[in-house]
Amino acid sequence: MSYWERASDQQLKAIETFCCGKELLDLGGYDGSLGVHLLERGAARVINVDKENPFHSRSHPRLIKRNLTFAEFDKQYPTDQWATAILSWPINHDYGVMQLLPILERCREVVYLGSNSGGTQCGTPLLWQYLVSREVHQHLEERNCSLIIYTGDARTRRMVRKEAFALCPNAAEGGWRDHDTL
Repeated sequence: MSYWERASDQQLKAIETFCCGKELLDLGGYDGSLGVHLLERGAARVINVDKENPFHSRSHPRLIKRNLTFAEFDKQYPTDQWATAILSWPINHDYGVMQLLPILERCREVVYLGSNSGGTQCGTPLLWQYLVSREVHQHLEERNCSLIIYTGDARTRRMVRKEAFALCPNAAEGGWRDHDTL
């Protein structure tokens, strides 16, 4: 089972609806299975960027595999702009996140799927410092994972709970609620 398959039916439906007709940049998409899933539900094209090339990789006529690190991808496409980036259970080390950020800055939207509670860490504080600067378009929190769709430019706003857990792990232990402030 791929990590993205932990998403609830409601979360998957929201991702499918949001991504319909768009070109997607699946960053860290491993075997391409989420990209194929979204293509079968109306995405225009998916570029899957992952340094891994698993034997069981999925294929689709509109799925483009780029077996590169984020730094290599950024170097090959230094000025390209994308509509939507997908981060499904993103990496949790700063070296990879530092390579990822220049790519995310050239994406109008970012779809995050993962978890930052229950002993799970998806992304690093460096990634979350970037993400919390973007506008939250949609947030669906479930027991197994959260979906947060980011749009627009940097703004000052209140964090949603999973962002707070990512930046302040003690917030999860202290019973932090969405209406609390940090």
